[in-house]
Amino acid sequence: MPSLRPPPDDPLCRREFDDAVERPEPRDTAAVWAIEHVPPMSDRPTPGATSSIEDQIRLREEKARALRERGLHPYGNDVQVTTTTGHVREVHAADSAEQLEKEHSPTYSIAGRAMAIRTMGKATFLSLRDRTGDLQAFIKKDKVGEDAYEVLKLLDLGDIAQVRGRAMRTKTGELSIEAEQGGFHLLTKALRPLPEKWHGLHDVETRYRQRCASPPSCTSSG
Repeated sequence: MPSLRPPPDDPLCRREFDDAVERPEPRDTAAVWAIEHVPPMSDRPTPGATSSIEDQIRLREEKARALRERGLHPYGNDVQVTTTTGHVREVHAADSAEQLEKEHSPTYSIAGRAMAIRTMGKATFLSLRDRTGDLQAFIKKDKVGEDAYEVLKLLDLGDIAQVRGRAMRTKTGELSIEAEQGGFHLLTKALRPLPEKWHGLHDVETRYRQRCASPPSCTSSG
């Protein structure tokens, strides 16, 4: 590559030479952004981890096989649901925790898609969604039974579950169904994770073209 020669004493040539030397080369802004925003190694997916759709499907298939090994059908249809989450909310909207503790409610049987799962020791909170909305279920190992609680451990977000029990309010005032003995059943094992986790499926065209994806992630389909 030929070396740059100093310009003659002509001021115009000197200015053009200085501009050529000092002007930086054009930057590929997209490439620079990508390099500057590379996540640290700890944040990158690890091969074989549950970060990919394929890995999540594989783990869910293993859980479906575990249900069959227990003699349970992962897509059974022999469970009766007596009410909706909306009916429970309407009936007990004004009932306090003390009222529900003193005057036991009827036993309800609800079913819905698991939209949230929180486990704390030997107790689990589920948010179940049916066509009328969401309702929390409170499941304690010592009350629902060890067998049912072991099945609960095979539950993933997006699965459809049934809970049977009385209405109650938690310490935070959340209206819930407290599962009774044997009052938890995993009805349908979803092999794919929910679309657009936590945010719902907001693309209207996708929701209308892929109706099977809309109900799990959206409270309304309009």
